[in-house]
Amino acid sequence: DLALMQPARRELTVFFSDIEGFTAVANQQEPRVVAELLRAYLSEMTDVVLDQGGHVDKYLGDGLMAFWGAPVSNPDDAEAACEAALRMHAHFEKRAVAWEKRVGRKLILRAGMETGDAVVGEMGTTHRVNYTVMGEPVATAFRLEALAKRYGVRTLCGETLFEEAKDTYLFRSVDVARLGRSGEVIKLYELLAPLERADDFAWALPHELAWSAWRERRFQEALSGFQELQKRRPDDAVVALYVKRCERALQQPPPDDWEGVFNDLE
Repeated sequence: DLALMQPARRELTVFFSDIEGFTAVANQQEPRVVAELLRAYLSEMTDVVLDQGGHVDKYLGDGLMAFWGAPVSNPDDAEAACEAALRMHAHFEKRAVAWEKRVGRKLILRAGMETGDAVVGEMGTTHRVNYTVMGEPVATAFRLEALAKRYGVRTLCGETLFEEAKDTYLFRSVDVARLGRSGEVIKLYELLAPLERADDFAWALPHELAWSAWRERRFQEALSGFQELQKRRPDDAVVALYVKRCERALQQPPPDDWEGVFNDLE
């Protein structure tokens, strides 16, 4: 139905991913090796997107942009996007060991996702036309993918996506940050797993309790909670970040109007 390709405003879930460490691979490895690895990686990721009813917008070097909600929308588009993200990470981790041996470098898949109203449809010129999307969720998902590396998480999500999918998927709170030129304040979450696997993430509840204590200025309680978590999860970058933040808040209490909103990873 060509009418579905006409520009329209729709609620979409937008996904960006990128391989941390791949720029160095592209600079150091033979072009043939780079091309072969990219072909294998992008083919597998694309299959997952399509299997979950998504649309691959474009490839950006080793990055991938996809969205759910157009040209055909479904009530569970946000959930389908979450499932695709988890499956992409699972596929990547199965292949990463062989790929890392081949290129001699650690490779990590990072992703950002958000849901919101956007303009989608065929756009371009007489020279080139592409079915694509533009709008705030695109910009936010792109920023979240970049921030995922800085927080040390696999898939960083915005609060609109969280609200859409929280009854089906397990998330953990990561931060409250001011993003973009508009300075919009947004809650950030890490996508963890389907809710039926929540028992495998028993640490998620203590994390939420400690994070809530942090938000409510109960810094000593929050510090104790995060320190206990750090014993169980010594490589968890988010937990380490909050241990430092709590220690700093206890040494130099924030002002009375403190809202716990960060412009950067302070």
